Amino acid sequence: MVAVIVIAVLAGLAFVFGTIILKYALGGMVISSIVIVAAIGLTILYGIRGFANFAYGDTMTLGAYIALVLTLNGVSLIWGAIASFLALAAFGIVLELAIFSRLEGRGPVAPLVASVGIGLIIQNGIRSVAGTQKWLYPVPAVQDIPIAPGLGIHPVRGILTLGVGLLLVVSSHILLKYTNLGKAMRATADNLELAKATGIDTKHVTFAAWALSSSFASTAGVLLGLGSALSPTMGFEILLLVFAAVIVGWSVRT
Repeated sequence: MVAVIVIAVLAGLAFVFGTIILKYALGGMVISSIVIVAAIGLTILYGIRGFANFAYGDTMTLGAYIALVLTLNGVSLIWGAIASFLALAAFGIVLELAIFSRLEGRGPVAPLVASVGIGLIIQNGIRSVAGTQKWLYPVPAVQDIPIAPGLGIHPVRGILTLGVGLLLVVSSHILLKYTNLGKAMRATADNLELAKATGIDTKHVTFAAWALSSSFASTAGVLLGLGSALSPTMGFEILLLVFAAVIVGWSVRT
């Protein structure tokens, strides 16, 4: 029903103002698919660990730069994104083992402050290695696919981004609703002590949450880099928008 209303509104606006409205709407959908992927990862970690990870935007940037380094060394962007996905999953687990597990039981402020420090370390580490100049993925120059007169969509920056975003949204829904790991994560997020009492290994669930959250950040960072130039602050600049999406989604859930 909501989709029908949105389509009807867009059709009416396009009739009045022309295809420029559809162009803006399509661009908004592409950006939204990136924000949704990032918001899912951030929400999963918040649900399990109970604190806002302010290093999440810089984790996105790190994932984007890992893929960039691989592509500049001859690896295709797809394999670079997959390798970055796996590397950031391991990075998230290392963060839990080295830092955040030691802050468990100290309330939400201590890990939040730690995440700010980690974000600054990642951001300045990228600056020291890659510099402050902007980088571009070596994406082949292709024409937009025409949809209507004056309206087109880029096959990589548009269609690929929308497709990957939709794939990860559906995959996360299936994981959380229909798998044993997803059910354990939901139980842990709802009531940690009850989850422990029922025999759920909450430590493994926490590791899975970090891995999933960080790997989603990596994918969101790569998708963000496809649509614009890479810079050390690219993830940080979109972090507020990601937090807004998380808050709206959490409000709807509760």
